[in-house]
Amino acid sequence: MRQKNFFKQKVSSTKNQECCIQIPSPKDIAQMHGMPAGADEDQYKRLTHMTQVIGDVHATNSSLLVFNTDSVQLPKCWKQLFAEMEKGDAEGTLILFDRIPEKDVILQALLAVHTKEYLQKIIIYCMQAGQRGWKQIAPDVLVTPGTFEVLIKDISMTLFHSGRIHFSFGLPSHHAFSGGGSGFCILNKTAILIKYQEDSADKPMKHIIVGTDVNRDNGLCDVLINSAADIDVCHLDVFDSRVYPWQGTAFINREFKKEGKDIGQKIQSWELNKLEYFAVDLSLLTRKRGLVHPALVFIIEKIEQAIEAAKIHNQPIALYLPTGWDSHEEETAYCGKYVDGEFMGAAEARKTRFNASDLTYFYESLFRLYEENKSVIKKVYWGLEGGYERKMYEPQIRLLMSLILEGLVLQETYENAPNGP
Repeated sequence: MRQKNFFKQKVSSTKNQECCIQIPSPKDIAQMHGMPAGADEDQYKRLTHMTQVIGDVHATNSSLLVFNTDSVQLPKCWKQLFAEMEKGDAEGTLILFDRIPEKDVILQALLAVHTKEYLQKIIIYCMQAGQRGWKQIAPDVLVTPGTFEVLIKDISMTLFHSGRIHFSFGLPSHHAFSGGGSGFCILNKTAILIKYQEDSADKPMKHIIVGTDVNRDNGLCDVLINSAADIDVCHLDVFDSRVYPWQGTAFINREFKKEGKDIGQKIQSWELNKLEYFAVDLSLLTRKRGLVHPALVFIIEKIEQAIEAAKIHNQPIALYLPTGWDSHEEETAYCGKYVDGEFMGAAEARKTRFNASDLTYFYESLFRLYEENKSVIKKVYWGLEGGYERKMYEPQIRLLMSLILEGLVLQETYENAPNGP
């Protein structure tokens, strides 16, 4: 099912192939002008600053494998489509879109989550954006002429990376529904990856999703309920119901058409066929001084339990982390801090949101679980969704990169040891 030779550059080192960091190319970032983010920065400024930090780290650490989205080599049919879009011929473009072969892996992955009609709308919206450089398609969703191409390149690069661990910095996705965008999100990349991994795996997988963005994974949850409940998914959704999209227990009860189960610590769970969803609402959980935030302790424990269960059933695991730093106590964005008509105060943020120590615990625990369970964890996708305060997200990127580098050093030492594999 996989298409070959999708990358213009070859990666020869087995060590480096295990972990890849994906960033948008300067050309793709240029198409993000005016696309809304959560604070003063638009997506152009936000991702420019994020990629600059990664570039600085990479400049002094050659073992860190960083690719930008110009490294992906798209099939001819997609290149022709984008070229036709630039000409402004809507009829001709839609004809070319219809001619993309049904067996095209990218198209199959998209259609496993999104309707064809919605994809066609995005194409038309992007072409209409050419008239003045942008088009507003919802109060919080804007496209530019190259947005569809940017999204396809981003998704394709992640789909066809052969390594086990993939970090991706790009446009957010977790709010997108099958037939529409919302909350800055246009296509639901995490859902696309889940469907793709399940369809291409040798046997059914256990899919574990951890969403730590302060805004609920509403679009992702909706897609899973309506088109993926037959897949073995554990969705651990950490959010604050007081902020966008303002969905707490009552709303989720209606979504699942049943009452949630109280599993303790004011955490609710729902089951639908093979889908298991946990709502970890930060508005209901508070940190005790000197201890790790209980939401993250719960998440790590649930991942550990899911791994042990998968081992018993000899079931491969894929771990998806559509995480976000807007759940950090130092976030200033309106979409994460505006509660009941006013901005959340520092005292409340310290009680209910994450601090640097919490996130260090979270990162280190995830790396530890991966290192200890490589026999069953076959894929890790880490997508950075939210995070809009530059003074907050830049140190978090450096922390994450330092832990990745530490893991690479340890792995290299192990591989070069006399008794290593």
